[in-house]
Amino acid sequence: MSTFILQEEFEKLGLEYIIKKQIPYVFVAQEYNQNFEKVLKSIKKACLEPKINVLSVANLSGQGSIWQEVLESIKHSDLGISDMSESEKGSYTNQNVTLETGMLLAQDKPVLFISTDVGKSIQRHTDLRDQRWIQYSLENLPEFEKEIQKHIFTEIKRKKIKAVKRILTKKIFKTQLSGKIIH
Repeated sequence: MSTFILQEEFEKLGLEYIIKKQIPYVFVAQEYNQNFEKVLKSIKKACLEPKINVLSVANLSGQGSIWQEVLESIKHSDLGISDMSESEKGSYTNQNVTLETGMLLAQDKPVLFISTDVGKSIQRHTDLRDQRWIQYSLENLPEFEKEIQKHIFTEIKRKKIKAVKRILTKKIFKTQLSGKIIH
């Protein structure tokens, strides 16, 4: 099978739509405390360049069930960012953040974990030890924004490549089943 046929198949399948999909969404799970607006603002700033919408509970309409809105937002997001920092109320991660993170993982969304102290967060969440983590400081948010942006670019690119491969695999498999010979 030649590259020319693959390009032709791309056009037939409308993969340009997939590659240039509507603006992707990032769902942010974080505790609402005195610093959440600063951190959320930095995440939004990091998402301006790749033109990615940022969703969090703060953006939801407040109509109906909050958990239904959260679930719908997570379902339509392309990836998640989860702030696993220690809660202001004690030495644990906020329970809503933990629940939202579980929802992201259950939906098979890539999740970037952030924390003000990654070491402590990993001690509390040993099952998340092998995930991508970024440590941030309120005193150095510009550096945090660069790290977030780098990881978001990587995940969106990875997601698009997976979508193209999945559609091509289906199309090639259907072509093989139908017995058509491609020259």
